[in-house]
Amino acid sequence: MNDTLATEAEPVLFPAVVFPKPMVSLAVQSKKRGDEQKIAGAFAKLTDEDKTFIVNRDRQTGELVITG
Repeated sequence: MNDTLATEAEPVLFPAVVFPKPMVSLAVQSKKRGDEQKIAGAFAKLTDEDKTFIVNRDRQTGELVITG
């Protein structure tokens, strides 16, 4: 993250990106029983690409909660 292309003699450095704090949460579930793995794979890709997207499971309710 924050990588640049430059020479070693003249490096180009930028300040680190500060991401906003995720504020909105929503419980989600699949319509079909077998789609949970597809949804988990899609959410994994989203969390890799978007640092403000968070997926977790609520301990009390067992619901899958996304936050962004």
